[in-house]
Amino acid sequence: MSDLVPFAYEGHQVRTVTVDGQPWFVARDVCAVLEIGNSRQAVSYLDDDERGVTTNDTPGGDQQVSIIFRTRWRGEAMSAESVAGRRERWRRTEENGGIAPVTEHGTASTSTNWGCQCRPCMDAERARESKRRSKRRAQRKMIDGVWVAVEAPEHGEDDTYNHWLCRCQPCTAAHAKRKRDDASKLRTRRKLIDGVWVAVEAPEHGKTTTYKHWYCRCQPCKDAVNRAQQLKRRATQPEVSDRPRNEDGPTRRMERRAGP
Repeated sequence: MSDLVPFAYEGHQVRTVTVDGQPWFVARDVCAVLEIGNSRQAVSYLDDDERGVTTNDTPGGDQQVSIIFRTRWRGEAMSAESVAGRRERWRRTEENGGIAPVTEHGTASTSTNWGCQCRPCMDAERARESKRRSKRRAQRKMIDGVWVAVEAPEHGEDDTYNHWLCRCQPCTAAHAKRKRDDASKLRTRRKLIDGVWVAVEAPEHGKTTTYKHWYCRCQPCKDAVNRAQQLKRRATQPEVSDRPRNEDGPTRRMERRAGP
């Protein structure tokens, strides 16, 4: 448990806590100074080493509080200007055919900040996400037979289920609700064409993912599902050479059929 020390800044009360000799700031208080409404979303823009969680003693019991490192306390990465700048960079990348107009590629930051879709940047982004998920998976604890992300800043959220890999009941329920809501929205955006429900906004047809996630029932999507099922059945069936053969063999069977 950590002791939060408040101080006044521009008419706001900002609480701090010392972690390993370094000052950290309560994210909600910093967002209030910067006039940022959604503190949870703002914190998600920061890297893992720039955000954390501490426990605060309140009259209602211990409460987890999101904190951020002092180098980010002015909110350069959390401000609305930063988000707008990122959107502008992503627009320039899209106009350039999905390749960021920068000299350095193969970094996760280029993929995140510019939305670069080149193979080196995508591989770097996947490697960073895999490392992050492995770290958070190792930080979970088994409580009553359920893996719980005890260091997650907030529970009962779909983001905690996906990014922190928390499987507590509130996070699992939030994830299920989000999936139901997404499915309902996608179903309402379909159109009935010649008696068939078609996901007209789907990026591509003739894919099993379009059939499954967009609920498209056009003929190309149905054919894709049928092909996938056929390939799956073939993969589970044994090869002809692996099937059990008659121990007598064909010659022995011919002799029995011909008689003495």
